[in-house]
Amino acid sequence: MGLFGDKSLKDPLVEIEWEKDNGIWDLRKRSYGCGAIGVAALFIAIAVIVITTQNHDTNLSWGKVKPGDALYVDDLFITDTAKQVSFRFQKLIRPITTADIDTMKISLADKRKMAAQLDTSLKKAIMIEFGGTCVPRDSMFKYNDASVALFVSKDNTIAMSDGGSEEKWYVVKPNTKLIAPYYTSKIPRGYISANDLYYLRPYDIRLEAPTALTKYKTANPIVSPKAEPDSAIKLSENLL
Repeated sequence: MGLFGDKSLKDPLVEIEWEKDNGIWDLRKRSYGCGAIGVAALFIAIAVIVITTQNHDTNLSWGKVKPGDALYVDDLFITDTAKQVSFRFQKLIRPITTADIDTMKISLADKRKMAAQLDTSLKKAIMIEFGGTCVPRDSMFKYNDASVALFVSKDNTIAMSDGGSEEKWYVVKPNTKLIAPYYTSKIPRGYISANDLYYLRPYDIRLEAPTALTKYKTANPIVSPKAEPDSAIKLSENLL
C-alpha cells in the first residue's frame, strides 16, 4: 500500500476524465452555478443587514445632534479587541483645477506639464480617510475620555468615490487632547484637499459616553502618614 492507498496517483485522474466524457462534469458545473447563486444571495443578504444596521445607528443621532454636542465612540469600539485600534477621521478632496496649478510654488515647466496631464474626467469632490488625524483607542483609556469630536454641522451631498452615491456626514472638530499622528495617507493623483474641515460617518458615533470605559473605578489613593508635630519630635529626642 502506497501513500495514496490501494489506488495509484493516476487513478483519480482517469476517473475525472471518464466523468467528463460521460457528461457528469457538465452536471457538476451546473451545480456549482447554483452554488454561486447561493453565495451571491448570501452576500446580498449580508449587505442588506449591514445597510439596515448603519441606517439604524445613523438615526440614533441624526435627528438629535446639535452644534457643540460631544460625539463619542460606541461601547463596541471600546470592548472589541478585534476591531481597529484607532478612530479615523475623513477629509474632503476635490479635483485639481488650472486655478490651483497657478497658485502652486513649482516651476513654469512643471505647471505646463501638470496642466497638460490634468485629468478632466474627475468631476466631484469625494471623501477619503485622512490617516494623519486619528484617535488611538489607548488615548481614550489614558484620558478616560471617548469623545472623539464636537459636532459642527451636517452634510449629505458627498460620496466616498467619484461617481458614487451620496452619503450622510457630520462635519466635526476633533478632540485635540486625544488625536495622534499615527498614520499617513496619500491624496489620490488629480485631487487636492478641499477645505480644512473634518468629517465622520454618523453611524460610527453616539451622543452618549460608552459605559464600558467607566466600568473600572480607581481605588482610594494611598494616604501618606501624617508628620509628627515638632513637640513630639523633641520629646522623643529627650528620651534617647
